Amino acid sequence: MARRAKLTLNATAQATDLPETLKHTRFRSQLEIAFALQLEAHGIRWFYEPERLCRYLVDFYLPERRLWVEVKGRLSSRDHALLRDVAAFLAAERKQRLFMYTARQAYAVREDGFSPMNHAAFWQIVLEGGKRDLLKAAD
Repeated sequence: MARRAKLTLNATAQATDLPETLKHTRFRSQLEIAFALQLEAHGIRWFYEPERLCRYLVDFYLPERRLWVEVKGRLSSRDHALLRDVAAFLAAERKQRLFMYTARQAYAVREDGFSPMNHAAFWQIVLEGGKRDLLKAAD
């Protein structure tokens, strides 16, 4: 517990400040660890890479919010196309939403593209449980 209190819980935390694993999960990037720590700080239940969707392994699923979050350092053209496919699948088949979280901002991902938002707007959506009226206001 003392270690957690010393951690910086933002996306720009220094790599040396972050643990290598969290809840017996080894992450692929320091940004993913920082994001998981933010979820923990907010008391949000999460699963890391729980299933492959449309040939893509999305980083986080927040079951109580019915939201998926891909945490990216860099976005390739392949990622861009696949994330739009995943967003279309989630909307049509599961009535769930997909977001992308980067060190600088977040995005609501849809079949037709990415809608940017700042981190404060993203966390408001997540903390409010992904309600549709908040999603529309953030876009």
